Amino acid sequence: MVIVVLSFAAIISGLVVWIVPIISAQASSFVYRAPAIYQDFIDSDTFKRIDDVLHVNDWVNNNVPKFLESLTSSSAVGGFMSNLITAGSTIAQILTGTIIVLFLSLYFLSSMRTIKAWGSRLAPASKRERVEELTERITGAVGNYVMGQGVVAVLNATFALITMIILGFSFPQLVAVFVLILAFIPLVGGVAALVLVSLILLTQGWQMSVTFAIAYFIYLQIEAYIISPRIMSKAVSVPGGVAIIAVAAGGALWGVLGALIAIPVAASLLILVKEVFIPRQDHR
Repeated sequence: MVIVVLSFAAIISGLVVWIVPIISAQASSFVYRAPAIYQDFIDSDTFKRIDDVLHVNDWVNNNVPKFLESLTSSSAVGGFMSNLITAGSTIAQILTGTIIVLFLSLYFLSSMRTIKAWGSRLAPASKRERVEELTERITGAVGNYVMGQGVVAVLNATFALITMIILGFSFPQLVAVFVLILAFIPLVGGVAALVLVSLILLTQGWQMSVTFAIAYFIYLQIEAYIISPRIMSKAVSVPGGVAIIAVAAGGALWGVLGALIAIPVAASLLILVKEVFIPRQDHR
């Protein structure tokens, strides 16, 4: 187990060392070129067509002066500073939470056998063997789901990255990171990535945006009907209807985190229902 944990940590560290400089360079380049990208988009035929329909320029000319005037007021400055401090605090909490979760995950991975052995001792001696068996099945289902969803997300982000490189987009690795994060969200993550990336690519031409949207939409269909079922059927056994209800309920209760943990929780509950509740009902 220790070797597995160390290997996992080494792989993650290697990926971080390899990809972080690339993403950092692209992020810096994007910030530097943002004004030029914005001006090119404003001058493009694509924006002119959009403006003819939605009258974006008129809206901007009418509302931006009012917005800038409101920013100069003392209350607005105080509110801005308060929001800035709040945003900084939120970012710090997210980074701290991510680091804590990473180290706790590595700790639990290395200590999983000890934790499960200690937990099984809380059950009566006559039931411990059964509890240990169910615990192994539940932890196995959760682990398989995480690995399966990780494979699906990596394939999704890789396809998006290759497509953006072929189309000649300027910041493919930077955008692919967001695709990877969104792809971890079941059911809705792919659609969110499709909309987000298509809008981003619109800044470099509607042809690039539409081409990516079509190619990525086709991939999502292949992923939904071929790739994901083959991978996830070996990872967890959760009926499609149950998965949809679980994700919807988890998302409504705890947002993105709820949607992420919904399917492994549903798989664990199904195991308990099949192995504990139904046999108990049959013997009554």
